Amino acid sequence: MIEEGAVVRNRQEIIKLPDISAMKVSVKIHESHINHISLGLPAFVVLDSMPDQRFLGSVSKVAPLPDSSSRWGNPDLKLYATEVLITDKLPDVKPGVSARAEVLITNLPGVLSVPIQAVTTHKGKPVVFLAGAPQEPVPVTVGQYNTKFMQICSGLREGDQVLLAPPFDTKEKDLGGAIVGDDEALPAGATNFNGNGRASGEQTKGPPGSELLRPLPAGADAAPAGGPRAEGKRSSKGPRPGREQGGGSSTNRADMLKQFDADGDGQLNAEEQAALQRWAARRRGTNAPSAGPSAD
Repeated sequence: MIEEGAVVRNRQEIIKLPDISAMKVSVKIHESHINHISLGLPAFVVLDSMPDQRFLGSVSKVAPLPDSSSRWGNPDLKLYATEVLITDKLPDVKPGVSARAEVLITNLPGVLSVPIQAVTTHKGKPVVFLAGAPQEPVPVTVGQYNTKFMQICSGLREGDQVLLAPPFDTKEKDLGGAIVGDDEALPAGATNFNGNGRASGEQTKGPPGSELLRPLPAGADAAPAGGPRAEGKRSSKGPRPGREQGGGSSTNRADMLKQFDADGDGQLNAEEQAALQRWAARRRGTNAPSAGPSAD
């Protein structure tokens, strides 16, 4: 409150009186470009309220330290506050309006340049592709660049026509960063995917957590065609040999053989096969004929 008898502390702001005879624009420049900015560089300022006019100015101040207020959202972001003094006469412009400034770092008259999208990299080197020989990359030496053009110091001549995008089927492919090239052989024992999308030499595996499906040994193929299957439900009676896959998939045959092989010879005899059939009948909810003493 500004009033008679109010106490004012040292360096306290009481009132602001803007001087609109000289205006400046405060901009923040990224650390990747701040080394190109120096005092006295010419600049052009465009006000958002008058986008069809631009005013001449010059860089009057460059902060030596990055702005701390711009690092709250991104700690790695470093922006340097820079002030551009407008030297042209301004119309009635109020303080605080939005504007943007373009600083002229250098002026390169009479240099060879190409569109910036025409320059690409091949094995870590800048190259371009000529319209007359699109399969051969031409190495070039680049200089300054802006958002539209890039300076070419060597490698091209005036009048050469370049492609705006590199061709997809170049004669020499850049395998930098690739794991295995098309013309490279795999080492012995390495897995590689064949045409059906399965690794060569790799056994078929079930879902994560299941074991390999192994065929029954000789003598165990006598089980009926309607043998045990996982129907998607679990019976509350009878043994639960092995591990079941999802509905409709086969039961683990190795665990099934281990469950019904009472004598441990690795094969199923007549009694063990009969027990297997009775278990399968119970799984299907039917009655199987008795074929001898039960082994379960």
